[in-house]
Amino acid sequence: MRMATVAPILVAFVLYFIPGFILLYFGAPALEGILANFPPQITAALSTVGKLLPALGLAMLINLLYKNMLLPFLIFGFVASAYLGLGTMPVAFIGAGLAILHYVYTKKEVE
Repeated sequence: MRMATVAPILVAFVLYFIPGFILLYFGAPALEGILANFPPQITAALSTVGKLLPALGLAMLINLLYKNMLLPFLIFGFVASAYLGLGTMPVAFIGAGLAILHYVYTKKEVE
């Protein structure tokens, strides 16, 4: 039981708290100095992976929502976000409103 509770806490403390505290304590110049010592290949790889993450997120959404009945909502949300320039929150609120309308108008009456 201790290995299941204490070990993850200690690992998280060592991996997250200590580096985060040190970077916050010494500030942005220390982080800039650390990042300046990274090889350019690592920086380029991280930049490339960062550019691929939106495509991965869209692929996961399509995989989750790929039902003929729900696909128009996905397409509408993508168009609203990408081409109309709306942010995440407005698209989420519009999507929630459309989902409520969809539920109200397509629910089957149980008698």
